[in-house]
Amino acid sequence: MYCPKCGAQNEDNNFRCIKCNYVIQSVQPPSIHIKETNPVKIVLWVAVPLMIVFILGILAAIAIPAYINAQTKARENIARSQAKAACFVAQELFSQDPNKTITYEDLEKQGFIRPDVEVLIKQGTRENMLIKARHTKGKKIYSVDKECVISEITQWK
Repeated sequence: MYCPKCGAQNEDNNFRCIKCNYVIQSVQPPSIHIKETNPVKIVLWVAVPLMIVFILGILAAIAIPAYINAQTKARENIARSQAKAACFVAQELFSQDPNKTITYEDLEKQGFIRPDVEVLIKQGTRENMLIKARHTKGKKIYSVDKECVISEITQWK
């Protein structure tokens, strides 16, 4: 097909002249082919991601509380073990000096104190030893006596 304006030769399916850009056909051939859509594909594209989000939500609802509970138990076990270890450190210091009164500094010198566990020495003598421990993010308080018997208590002071 030749352009009526400039006379340039064009392909038969060209809408405009390749040389002067003059419209040589009145109807532009369709350039986009619209495919028929399948409703099953549309439903799958919508439903599958929603199902994945739903399942992940259920798993998160189960896993997050279990994880928090495990963290709390771990912190309480750390406090419990620190109380028990404080008793053993005190017993060792009493074996070296039976008249000694245990202080917080004595436990620090032995490398016992952790920054995330609070330790309170209520009585530091060999006859009346009472040490309390709790984790800073835990809920339970533990006390240990002169026999290194550990128990859970409710009051810190």
